[in-house]
Amino acid sequence: MSEGAIFGSVRGIGDPIDKPHGMRWATFDRKMSQVEAAEAVCNAHLVRFVQKLSWS
Repeated sequence: MSEGAIFGSVRGIGDPIDKPHGMRWATFDRKMSQVEAAEAVCNAHLVRFVQKLSWS
């Protein structure tokens, strides 16, 4: 089962993620912080990639 399925979002990128029934809020908040940190890394890499494309 994917992380998206665990967190209640199997629709795609950008869709809201619901807290799964039975998961504690502290756990959900910690996991969401990890997801947000990973998104920040991906966004930074995307910005660098687009900058390299525009310089070519």
